[in-house]
Amino acid sequence: MAVFVTYFNQVRRGLSVPNPSTWLLWTVVGVMNAASYFLVVHGNLWQSAYVLLSTVGLIVICVYAVVRGKFGRIGWTEIVCLALAVVVGVLWKATSDAVVANLSLQLIFIISFVPTVSGLLKRTLKEKALPWAMGVTSYICTVVGILTSVSFDLTALAYPVINGIVGNGTVLVVILLTGRRSEV
Repeated sequence: MAVFVTYFNQVRRGLSVPNPSTWLLWTVVGVMNAASYFLVVHGNLWQSAYVLLSTVGLIVICVYAVVRGKFGRIGWTEIVCLALAVVVGVLWKATSDAVVANLSLQLIFIISFVPTVSGLLKRTLKEKALPWAMGVTSYICTVVGILTSVSFDLTALAYPVINGIVGNGTVLVVILLTGRRSEV
């Protein structure tokens, strides 16, 4: 939760400008992911607690950014990514398999990082490295927790690895490589 408190404060102070497409996808898919992930880990509340808490953090930041007008602008990248996410969502809906559903949501999560990475590279968004580094570290700890669990399914690793380490890690690398000069 420290990641969300840190990021919320950065958005509130204007130090971070979140991408509306990314955050909308994270919020909507986060709710669906929390439900399907709970099924993937066979109702294990301990293993799914971080997904539930992350979803609450996403909702709070997204609502705040909408109400306070803190989001960046929507461009073609955002529109294409939203459309791709809808296509994946429709494909997911065609099955009732919790594992397929959860893996489809992970694909949407990967798509959702594209607008933020693009915005940082184009310098239309600004971000600080700290919450992204905290996120990667948190998800690494989650992966260790899953791997050391008495029983786990490889599918349980999809969310923390894809969203947490790869997605957040990509944003972190872009922030570090661009020297934090991304400005609105």
